[in-house]
Amino acid sequence: KASHIPLRSFNADGSLLALGIDSAKGIELWLVTVKTGKARQVKGVYLNDSFVSRSMIWNHDDKSLLIAARVDNKIVLKRETLDTPSIEEASGTKIQARSYPYLLRTESDRKLFERAAGVQIMAVDTSTLKTRLIGKPVLLSEMEPAPDGKHLLVQSFAEPFSFAVPAERFGEKVEIWDLAKGSVQSLLSIALAENVPPEGVRTGPRGIGWQVGHPARLLWVEALDEGDPRKKVEHRDRLMSWDLPFKGEAEERFRMKNRFSSIRFMPENDRLLIGDSDRDSFQTLVHQIDLKDAAQKKLILDYNSKDVYNFPGNIVMQPDGSGEQRVVTDGDWIFLDGNGRNPSGEKPFLDRLNLKTGVKERLFESDGASEFLEEFSFFLGRKTNQLVLSRQSASSPPNLWAVDPLTKTKKQLTQRIDNVPEMSGAIKKPLIYTRKDGLTLSATLYLPKDYKEGTKLPAIIWAYPEEYRAKDAAGQVRVSDKRYSRPSAIGIAWLVTQGFAILDNAAMPIVGEKETGNDAFIEQTVSNAEAAVDALDKLGVVDRKRIAVGGHSYGAFMTANLLAHSNLFCAGIARSGAYNRSLTPFGFQSERRTFWEAKDFYMNVSPFAVADKIKTPLLLIHGKDDNNPGTLTMQSERMFQAVRGVGGVARLVLLPYESHGYIAKENVQLMHNETMSWLNRFCGEKK
Repeated sequence: KASHIPLRSFNADGSLLALGIDSAKGIELWLVTVKTGKARQVKGVYLNDSFVSRSMIWNHDDKSLLIAARVDNKIVLKRETLDTPSIEEASGTKIQARSYPYLLRTESDRKLFERAAGVQIMAVDTSTLKTRLIGKPVLLSEMEPAPDGKHLLVQSFAEPFSFAVPAERFGEKVEIWDLAKGSVQSLLSIALAENVPPEGVRTGPRGIGWQVGHPARLLWVEALDEGDPRKKVEHRDRLMSWDLPFKGEAEERFRMKNRFSSIRFMPENDRLLIGDSDRDSFQTLVHQIDLKDAAQKKLILDYNSKDVYNFPGNIVMQPDGSGEQRVVTDGDWIFLDGNGRNPSGEKPFLDRLNLKTGVKERLFESDGASEFLEEFSFFLGRKTNQLVLSRQSASSPPNLWAVDPLTKTKKQLTQRIDNVPEMSGAIKKPLIYTRKDGLTLSATLYLPKDYKEGTKLPAIIWAYPEEYRAKDAAGQVRVSDKRYSRPSAIGIAWLVTQGFAILDNAAMPIVGEKETGNDAFIEQTVSNAEAAVDALDKLGVVDRKRIAVGGHSYGAFMTANLLAHSNLFCAGIARSGAYNRSLTPFGFQSERRTFWEAKDFYMNVSPFAVADKIKTPLLLIHGKDDNNPGTLTMQSERMFQAVRGVGGVARLVLLPYESHGYIAKENVQLMHNETMSWLNRFCGEKK
């Protein structure tokens, strides 16, 4: 039995499953033969996933599993009890970093980091379970075997370590290890990135990895604007390549107008689809390029990522015979699947696009008149004439169906049943309403399954603000009444089982220019909330005086601001938020200006600065170990002290061992109990 299996990976043909299983001593490595179900433990080996993104990865030789193992199984990772002085110095160089918690502070921290990041790479023979050491221990950041199965890309942290930025911005050594000979070839040095511009990227190589289908060719991208999105340049990024034996110089392959966002490999080994996106306009471009012929480049997709009505769909990918993800093709055609958002909800679709002619054809579209929502999941096997669809409704969970588009025959593949009838039986409907400036807003309304017409219920509006440039995109409908309602551990829809109406995912658009759009944050947030309250009131299903508001992270920031700047609500639920923006001085969320460039704005949108105006009871919930930049646990502690200090009504709940989201069953239960108690206390029926 295993209480937690954090790591799992199938080999290329799906015959073996590698598992990393938590135990008292560490993460054990197990191999499972899928056909028989037999599980075998690799004795004496414990995985180290402290910093490396993949601590176990199948080699392309189909015989071995490469793992990142603990260097010393006896090491105990504990801070020294005797603290030491911490000294930092500013030497005139700008370092504008977000408010990162848990950075290195002392020499003791540095030593602790080295012990935590220390890894011994090993190869595990899947037949005998014998292990072989690969190289010497390293402070591992990334490892990836080449498609030839003979070489290993190793990226390791390099000193000096920074006290100003997290490990992901440390310098790195990039090496190629020969798995047979044991030789090491130093390839690149990536510099420490302390002064990355707000919303920018580091200079030099980033996103280094092997080209799928080529024996040993590395690809990466580099910034052409010094990583600064504010700089006006013709191209922001370029794609680079370097082939084994890595002599001479790397070769530039393609220049991107916007910031690199994706790379997809075609079945033909040298054809790629490269995506780039712009942070200001939300433009996304996808080009087809041929590494054998630089002149063969073609724009195949150009769309606005915020315009959901005109989203062309996601490029369909499936694993090839070696387990690598590839673009699915049929001759010159690729496939696109999307959710088909429209003013009436959504009609998921599958299209095919001809890369030569640009012609697009629709292969499948969900029936808008049906109570069921069907959407493409994957192709059955290697051919594209058999689809597997996911089919669900408001009361039935998603199940997979095999479908033949020509004969229209269907076969159910999975038999998931409704195991939360309390939720699926609830009344669920999209609510479309209008802001006072004419902007269309939408949300999902839940009512108890036994709701009686004419009854006015207590309610809660749950939302998260989002930035837009244009009203036409901000006003698009993003809800559906055909999706199965399954409560998440930290969701809010479960309150419908307790007699509350829920307005979930209520639209909270902030529309404005790229640099100053947030100046209207308060005005537009209040206007959004007023529209939602008016819509609920007009519907006649809620008691206008018993509507609460809540949100997580940026939604918590929104909640505190609504309580300070309106009298719409009976209570507020703010989880893991930030409330004093002077403590996030180098930007937050979509805000690009620093505190010193927009002091008035930073203070005007800080609920902490107007805590004396918060007259509505506010419940603050936060993880004690929040490591999300900008939402340090201290934010909720100081906000609570401020509200209490000016005579307001508030409650602070700090959850032990939790970060930005909440995982432990005991903490999740406490969060729900505190939420329910607070709402009953201030929004329930007065007795």
